[in-house]
Amino acid sequence: GLYRFFAWFIGSFAVILNLESMIRSLKKLRHCEKAFQRGLYRFFAWFIGSFAVILNLESMIRSLKKLKHCEKAFQLSNRAMILLISIGDFCAGVYLLAIAVFDTIFFRKSYCTHQFSWLTSLNCAVLGCLNTFGSQLSVFSMTSLSICRLHGIGTANTYSTPKAASVSTKVFLCLQSFFFIFTALTIAVTPLLNDLEDYFVNGLTYHDSIALFIGMVDKRMNTKALSATYGRMKDEVLSWELINKMMYQLFSHEYNLGSGFQRRVHFYGNDGVCLFIFTAMMGSVCSSIL
Repeated sequence: GLYRFFAWFIGSFAVILNLESMIRSLKKLRHCEKAFQRGLYRFFAWFIGSFAVILNLESMIRSLKKLKHCEKAFQLSNRAMILLISIGDFCAGVYLLAIAVFDTIFFRKSYCTHQFSWLTSLNCAVLGCLNTFGSQLSVFSMTSLSICRLHGIGTANTYSTPKAASVSTKVFLCLQSFFFIFTALTIAVTPLLNDLEDYFVNGLTYHDSIALFIGMVDKRMNTKALSATYGRMKDEVLSWELINKMMYQLFSHEYNLGSGFQRRVHFYGNDGVCLFIFTAMMGSVCSSIL
């Protein structure tokens, strides 16, 4: 009976106290002060980012030196893919360090005040591209390296002499590396193209003088505002280009705000994308360091 009493007593207190802790934590999340909610994230960004930059830079230099002395085809292929992986993880380390620098030095306790200025800035877009480029390049290179090593395991029982690195092999590796870099760069830049903004733009932010909107305004809210102003519209779903033009004509421009009147919250400015990128980069960079 004593065990049953303690089970009821401790279990009830655990449920009540943890429920209260969850509610308190959710309330605190609404009042963020910095880009990272906890100092632990900031510490790991500095720590892991620094190690990733230093170690991957050293790996890149070592791989470049060893490439000159690779006489066998499999050695050259492995070393080339390791070099590309180091470049990708180096970009991820630069991303983490840059985020840590902006959060610790520039924003400090005023991130929420400048949140949308940051999410619509060129710096945010460049860092997003750099991170995506590095992660995609690492994925392509690790996949190719895994296939090469799987092929090596499959042919390990054959006692044939390893092939020398011929000119055709070197040309193939150069073309393969160029293809990986070009594809990764294309994937990274694609979300920022104006022709594809209807697929990747999350919303618009307006100048502080425009009291009608606060924060980021998505396409649905922009369309509702235009419908209330102009009445019925032919298209229920408007393009961002048309929304920009109609919103620009809706307000007066006596203060000559120019491009500051409305700014796009691009793909890399999405909070979910930022969080996924940060956590994914933490994991991938840790694995590369190990």
